[in-house]
Amino acid sequence: MKKGFTLIELLVSMLIFSIVMTAVIAVFVTQHRKTIQVQNVSSLQTDAQVAFEVLKWDLMMAGFGLSPTNNIINAVDGGSDAPDEITIFGLALGYELQTTGFNIALNTQPVPANIITTNSWFGRDTVRNIKKGQYVYGINPESRELVPSLQGVMVDSVVFNSDSTLTLFLANNVSYLRGTILIGVNNPILLNNGVRYFLDANGVLWRNNVPFLENVEDIQFAYGIDGLNGAPDGEIDVNEWVNDLTGVNNDLIFGNKFAIRVTLIVRTRGIPGFDYGRNHIEVENRVINLTPFDRRFDRIILQGVVFPRNLNL
Repeated sequence: MKKGFTLIELLVSMLIFSIVMTAVIAVFVTQHRKTIQVQNVSSLQTDAQVAFEVLKWDLMMAGFGLSPTNNIINAVDGGSDAPDEITIFGLALGYELQTTGFNIALNTQPVPANIITTNSWFGRDTVRNIKKGQYVYGINPESRELVPSLQGVMVDSVVFNSDSTLTLFLANNVSYLRGTILIGVNNPILLNNGVRYFLDANGVLWRNNVPFLENVEDIQFAYGIDGLNGAPDGEIDVNEWVNDLTGVNNDLIFGNKFAIRVTLIVRTRGIPGFDYGRNHIEVENRVINLTPFDRRFDRIILQGVVFPRNLNL
């Protein structure tokens, strides 16, 4: 006669099955959490890296086309308990540089007129020609100062000539020297207002009035100036890095090696069971104390040093 399972055997079997299933579910949940964590960090890292590269591009173009008499960088040091801010000035910065036009004046115009004859870029570089609707700025090739009459003058029309030159017809009369560097930009407001990077209370990094990157915990800047403490020697020493440019003369920035160090801290969404493992983060002169809640977030820290190459054309 076949014998069935006893009640005790069934209970033991169910207990073992429950233990095995609990272990399987625990492993599945753990792996699922780790998968989500990796996906979130990977996606966040990609977004942060792209934004970081654009930011560095802006920093590299700081002062483009300007001279020591112009405002170049407004640095706002947040101190030990707040993010930093920066406003960068130049004729063409990160986003804008892609559409900027560049030409050279081929003649001297001592008497004000609304026409400029320039070279013309042919082949693959035709996109670099100044275009109708752009605003032209002129840089004196000798003094490297902005030409007084050529600051944000609109181009009414452009004519390609048979002798491979270009004629710009402007909205206003201007005078200039042969060899004047002409820069055509789409947004003349940048010269006066610059590009401002700042972090709001919601962890959003802004580029002027446009949200630039979310989930940002902090942004810090430091400025290295060769010759800030002692005679210039071609290198930026440790004691020549500062967190604020207040009182630093533009001539010192233009005349010597100058660098900007930028640090960006981006954090993921909260991860149940995750522990960041640190009670505080120190970046430049900022100290971020982490609460138990803050330690639930993983972080990506990006840092780079940029040497603005166009502080003086």
